[in-house]
Amino acid sequence: MAKEHGIRRATLLNVAGAYHSRLMEMAYRKLGEVLAEVPMKTPRFAVISNVTGDEVTTPEEIRRTLQHQVTGTVRWLDCMERLAGLGCELFIELGPGGVLAGLLRRTRRDADVMSVSDADSVRKCVERLA
Repeated sequence: MAKEHGIRRATLLNVAGAYHSRLMEMAYRKLGEVLAEVPMKTPRFAVISNVTGDEVTTPEEIRRTLQHQVTGTVRWLDCMERLAGLGCELFIELGPGGVLAGLLRRTRRDADVMSVSDADSVRKCVERLA
């Protein structure tokens, strides 16, 4: 079906839930209720929404886009391009694996990116940042 829509490559993902889809509507509502109670301040640095790919600057925008990311499409490439446009020179992926770092390397060959997932990679990252 993907090829019929002009998509060159589609991969079945092994995930625990239907994240970023309308099937997460109940979680969307619950998260909205919780976020309404979370105290937030205006950020002092750029916060990029993975729903819009744009910067969000107010607590209200942050709450809204955090809630929308539960059911919305992830605009990952837009986020990376926005960060690069803001002058980000080093991208750090935190967590197991290195899928996002690999994606960034394929889409922005000039990107400087590190994956941090264990004690050794944490040490290397700290050395690099120092």
